[in-house]
Amino acid sequence: MRSADPVRVAPGCRVAEAIAVIDAGQLGLAGVCDRTDRLIVTDVDVRKGVLRGMRLDDPVETIMCPQPSVAPAGTTREERIGLMLRTGVRQLPVVDREGRVLGVEILKDLTAAAPRETEVVVMAGGRGRRLRPL
Repeated sequence: MRSADPVRVAPGCRVAEAIAVIDAGQLGLAGVCDRTDRLIVTDVDVRKGVLRGMRLDDPVETIMCPQPSVAPAGTTREERIGLMLRTGVRQLPVVDREGRVLGVEILKDLTAAAPRETEVVVMAGGRGRRLRPL
């Protein structure tokens, strides 16, 4: 799980500020959090608002989602992947019992194949003079 700190913006910020946070971060999202760190809005809300004609200088609160997709702390990797696939989100905030954001799960991180050692066989004919140093 990645830290949520770099993706937070304060209540009262403008849509343009939230987009700047999304653009500057590596997670592709931004969350507006109130003083108790409860999630209020995600980048999906920002994008939908812009598509509906919101202006960049409008307050981000005007496009808040009252029930954003989140994963409670303690859910399994499989449960988080399932939730992301059902809701169509690629980033999922993880929250504690009070709804405070603890971090963010990224779908591509959760579904990435584990690295493994690979053996290689080189098929060569003849005396092997070109490969002799190897």
